[in-house]
Amino acid sequence: MPSLRPFVLTFAPLMVIAVAATAMLVAGVPNSVVANETSRPVLVGGEADLDACGGAARVKALAKGVTATVHAAPHATAPRRDTLTQGQQVALCMFVEAGARRWHGIVYSKDANVDCGVGTPIAKRQPYAGKCSTGWVEEKHLTDFAG
Repeated sequence: MPSLRPFVLTFAPLMVIAVAATAMLVAGVPNSVVANETSRPVLVGGEADLDACGGAARVKALAKGVTATVHAAPHATAPRRDTLTQGQQVALCMFVEAGARRWHGIVYSKDANVDCGVGTPIAKRQPYAGKCSTGWVEEKHLTDFAG
């Protein structure tokens, strides 16, 4: 009997991406960058048995004069909301591709003792409405991905 391993290794990642893209479209949020978009909510949840945000990362060491800027939408000309410091942990809730760039919709708190509530399930896909901050950061500023 032929092995399914080559099929699974080839197509499983594509299936995960397709499911994530479909979930964002169903939620009414485009999964690509929209020109001149000034704000886009970071969506959380959507699965009753999975964490509201499926991953985590840290801000990597930045070169002198470089900042990890949090934007209101997933592109560099969107309004700036905040800057993150090296080592800052963020929850990864969604992402979009923008040409060669990948932007992550994040939830974070600058206070490491604050629980943003995205490590537990939220059944309905919805904009984050908790006590922490949200926004979009370029993947090039992140490291130590988990989830």
